[in-house]
Formats: sequence, C-alpha cells, structure tokens
Amino acid sequence: MEMININNTTSHEMQIVTSRIMEYLRMGERKIQPELIIVTGAIGSGKTTYIKKELINNYVWIDSGRYFIDLVNHDHLESSRADMLVDLVGLFTLDLAIIEKRNIVIELIAADRTDMLKLIDIFQGIGYKVKIVHIDSSAEECYRNTLKKSADNMSCFFCQDIIFRWLRVVLQGTCIRE
Repeated sequence: MEMININNTTSHEMQIVTSRIMEYLRMGERKIQPELIIVTGAIGSGKTTYIKKELINNYVWIDSGRYFIDLVNHDHLESSRADMLVDLVGLFTLDLAIIEKRNIVIELIAADRTDMLKLIDIFQGIGYKVKIVHIDSSAEECYRNTLKKSADNMSCFFCQDIIFRWLRVVLQGTCIRE
C-alpha cells in the first residue's frame, strides 16, 4: 500500500479515522463471493440517492466526498486536516473491505470505458461478482437535482479520480488509470 505520512496526525485524529473506518466497514456484508456494485450515470442523475435508498445497509460505500464531509461536518475537523485524513480513511476502508471480502459500492460518471473494463476484470479476478447499475435521467432532471444538492453532498465528478487512485494503490500491480 502507498506510504501515508501520519507523523503530523494527532491521537484524537487517529481515533476519529479509526472510528470512521470501522463505521464504514460495518455496513458491508461479508460473503464468500462478495459483490462490487458500480453505480454510474450523469452528474445529478441520482446515483447517491439510489445508494442511500437501496444499498447503504449491505455495502461498504467507497466515496471520498462523503468521507470528507463526514470528517468536517460530523467530526468537526478543519477542512485542511480532513483533506489530509480522507486518504487514510479511504485507503484503509477499501483495503480492509477487500481483505474481509465485504460487498462494496462505488459511484462513477464512468466516461472511460477502458477504465471500467479494467476495474471489472480486476475485481472479478479477486473473486468479486461485479454489477453495474446505470441511473438514467434526462438532462433537465440532472440539472434540477444538481441545483437541489445540499452542502452535505459532493458530486462523484470531483471524487472519482481519488477513488481510482485508491483502487490503483490497494490493488497494486494493476493498470487502472496509470
């Protein structure tokens, strides 16, 4: 796994990070053949809403935006400190979810077919059953949904590059977005 510098991390921050990792992992059901669900769709199409309604209770939701918002809004960390800790939470949550064979869900715009196919192949290669759920919404509906977004929601447009980096780091030796 990529080296993470935790030298400037306080014991309080490490307690928060550990608590967050355990909370996120708790949601993912363990299976002999775990599932990866990739929820795709345009910005504002309803990917997050779908995950919250249908998947949140049985899947580890890998989402850097949500992790950042939780660290700032719920754990009251300064955004500069939360930004640094998001990688720690994300990398370890993803790594442990895979090690423990937990169901995982991620949301992606999925504009690059090659990246998607690599991701699917890699997860199938480590024993995951992969499902893609595409949320199809009209441009008008996406626009309305985007205007309604609250401060506790961040578009996966801003998060998917981070998620691909975490995947690359955790699944070393792969060629996702190299």
